[in-house]
Order: sequence, then C-alpha cells, then structure tokens
Amino acid sequence: MNHKPTSVKVIYWMTNVIFWIFAVASIFAIFFAGALIIGLLDKTQLHVGMPVAMNLNETGLLEYNGQSVDVEFVEMYGKIHFIDAPSAVTRIFGVFMLLALSMGLYIFMTFKKFITNVYHGAYFDRSNIFLLKRISYALIGFWLFAVFYAMFQKFYFLKHLTYESIHVSGEYQTFNGVLIAALLLWVLSHIFQKGVELERENELTI
Repeated sequence: MNHKPTSVKVIYWMTNVIFWIFAVASIFAIFFAGALIIGLLDKTQLHVGMPVAMNLNETGLLEYNGQSVDVEFVEMYGKIHFIDAPSAVTRIFGVFMLLALSMGLYIFMTFKKFITNVYHGAYFDRSNIFLLKRISYALIGFWLFAVFYAMFQKFYFLKHLTYESIHVSGEYQTFNGVLIAALLLWVLSHIFQKGVELERENELTI
C-alpha cells in the first residue's frame, strides 16, 4: 500500500473543498455576468474593483505609543459603487467579469486535476508535467487580462468620471505576483520534464 504524505493529503482535500465552493459561487456569478451583458439588470448597484491608484486630500491623526502623528492619505486602491448603473455601463463590466471567471475556473480545474494526479502517485508523470505547463500558460494569460483591465480603467473609463476631492494617480496595479507564479511553475515543469528524461535515459543504459 502506497503511503501518501500528510502534506499531499491536506493539499488534495483542501483543493477539492475550495474548488467546489469556488465552482458553485462562480456559477451564480456567471449567470449574474450574463444578465449584465444582455441588459436584464438595468439600474444596478454595481461595485467594481479599481486597480488604478487615487490621490486623496484626506488627513487624519494616528494615536500610537502615547504620541500623536498627523497622517495623510496619499494614494489608495479601492472600489467604485455605480449607483443605478445603466446597461451601457454594466455590459462592459459584465464581459470583464465573465472572462475573469472563465479563466479562473479553467486554472482551478487544471490545478485540481494536477493535485489529484499527485495524490494518486503520479508525481513526475508526463501528463502531469503538461498540466503544470498549462497552469503556467493560463496564469500568464490571466496576468495579461488583468493588466489590460487596469489599463482600460485608467486610459479609457476613468477619464469619463469627475471627482470633487480626489484625482486619478499615474499608478496602476500590474499584478506582477501572478506573472512571477506563472514563470516559477513554467520553470518547475521544465525541471520535472528534464528529470523524467534523465530517469528514462538511466533506465535504458542499465
């Protein structure tokens, strides 16, 4: 009987539980995004993540260790609440939402398949290495999508908005952590692939 490491068991069961929770939530979110796209939800209270920095003119007071320090909010990221947003606005974010959910589900499903193979002992199997490459490529695609979304917000959408006490900064999120994770997985898949090739060459020489 093949003994599975505790870490593999924990990751396997956590991945399955989180995946199904995410899948159920994504189904509802996909229906919601579809309703936004086809215009069923006109005058919607829409909360949209803004990966573009905002400069504020707000000051505050920090009470710490018996001292008072004046502070000022200089640059922040947050969300915009569209009050009774018309379908012309909700359609745009419905498309972004649908694309993000689709890519997220694909990445999560591929990762779940990878972890399942590892759980069943296929650590350095060629098909599992291919899954690892697929995850890295999908993460790069998701990173490009996220950067495009941030640039869309900064250079197209936000220029149509006016504010009283804040203005758009020149900074926007580039989500470099996603790119780094993708490159690490890509390098790891090639290391595994080389290990499999060396193992087979060693078997042939013996």
